[in-house]
Amino acid sequence: MIDAAIEDRFWSKVRRHPTDCWEWAAARNYKKKNSAVWYGAFRAWGSTVEAHRLAWESAEGPIPKGIHVLHRCDNPGCVRPSHLFLGTNADNIEDRKSKGRPDPGVPKKLTAEKVRDIRASTMKQRDIAKQYGMSQASIWAVRARRTYREIE
Repeated sequence: MIDAAIEDRFWSKVRRHPTDCWEWAAARNYKKKNSAVWYGAFRAWGSTVEAHRLAWESAEGPIPKGIHVLHRCDNPGCVRPSHLFLGTNADNIEDRKSKGRPDPGVPKKLTAEKVRDIRASTMKQRDIAKQYGMSQASIWAVRARRTYREIE
């Protein structure tokens, strides 16, 4: 059960549209496996929770352990309960495929020029990852020469 004060604070950070997505208007975090995806982040109970998960719990109740909250609208910033649904990891993968999104676990092929640019950049790793649509871990691996070792 979500405390009424937390719920009020949560919903005050949402831009509601009468027919479209309800956009999370506060902090966002990168999703761990896919740094190009930003999910709403909400601080409650001493930790950060994903906004779409809290939206589901507020409207529908607890989320079973190991279950994902997926977006019908394919908008990671959306917290409109009618745009959300529960699914397993397999459902999440199938949903990603059906919407034509790439597998975040498959590294993208970089040209030698892009590898050199990544290594020479003074930007923060997370910003480079966003720019190239890659994970921060992949950018770290390029910079640390764990991948693309053959490129100087």
